Formats: sequence, C-alpha cells, structure tokens
Amino acid sequence: MRSTILDQSDLALLRAALRFWIDEMSPYDAATWALYFNDADDDHDGSDLRAVRLLQALESVEVRYFALNLSNSTMPSVRLSVETPVSDRLTENAAIGTAILPTLD
Repeated sequence: MRSTILDQSDLALLRAALRFWIDEMSPYDAATWALYFNDADDDHDGSDLRAVRLLQALESVEVRYFALNLSNSTMPSVRLSVETPVSDRLTENAAIGTAILPTLD
C-alpha cells in the first residue's frame, strides 16, 4: 500500500508558508520569485493576489480521507472519513486518498 496523506498540520504549514510568501516576496518582481518554482511548473504566478486568494481558500477547508483501489482506479467506498482509514484493512493495491473540501459552517 502506498499513501501520502495530507492532514490538518500540513494545511497549517501551507498557510504559514503563504503568509511568509505574501510578507516577504510580494515586494519583489516575478524574476525574483520565479526562482522558487520548479521548471515543470507551467504557471509561475507567485503574485501577491494569487497567494492571498490561495491563503483565503485554505483557511476554510477541511481534510477528509477515502480508500482508492490502485489496480483499476476505482473507489470501493466513496465514504469520506475524518479519520485516516485503518491501513491493515486495506488491500495491497489500495491507497488512502485525501480530499480537501470547503468547510461547511
């Protein structure tokens, strides 16, 4: 089973990194912050507006988990869970997926 799971702590780190980006990188031009993107990133938009929009989006999301069958890319259960699925109940061809959903207030 292969799994990379994003959790609430990861989202907190992403939000902190975006706040840092907004505070420290926004005074500079695209040539400066483009250095922080991978060559494979087609869209090198690290503008303050994009960072603020992304931060706002990440401030109102929740993480949920689901099981995914890797052999045929189907979800045997579309039930989203607050808790990570127990790995010993999953088959060898299964992975745990992460869904990032808007917070329902």
